[in-house]
Amino acid sequence: MNIMRQRWKITPKHQTADSFRIQLPLDLAYALTIHKTQGLTLDDVILDMKHVWQSGQAYVAMSRVRNDENLKILSYDRSNIKIDPYYKALIKWFIDVDHFHGQFNKESRPIPIEPVVPKNLHGDDEDSDNEYGESHTYEDFQPPEPVRDFVKETQPKIVQMSSS
Repeated sequence: MNIMRQRWKITPKHQTADSFRIQLPLDLAYALTIHKTQGLTLDDVILDMKHVWQSGQAYVAMSRVRNDENLKILSYDRSNIKIDPYYKALIKWFIDVDHFHGQFNKESRPIPIEPVVPKNLHGDDEDSDNEYGESHTYEDFQPPEPVRDFVKETQPKIVQMSSS
């Protein structure tokens, strides 16, 4: 890309002489890595996502701009844009348990426990039916009896005093 010098004629309002200015027409700009933009909100973003290599990078990069009209993507490689296996498994879990919606209260609805990622997931990011750990309910997360008893014993006791 060749950047040519530009010449501008400047005529101030209350002067008779003309001035000329010669300069390179450059604007100050910054380049940031995707990792450095985490947590930032930017007015204008131009992305080159050809070499995105980590899951979630495309989302982080595209979500930094205030207004999507000010987002420009120069290039990207679709095969490099990946979903983190944890979130892929979590989305699958939400779809699998959606049939419970509205039928049960929160005590009986299954919830995921860590890790939600399939047990046999070995870093591959391919779509496949994987075996997930068993579903758990909210009751499974209640403290065992000794802990419940301890909590009851340590609770402050309210004693009413009569004012006679």
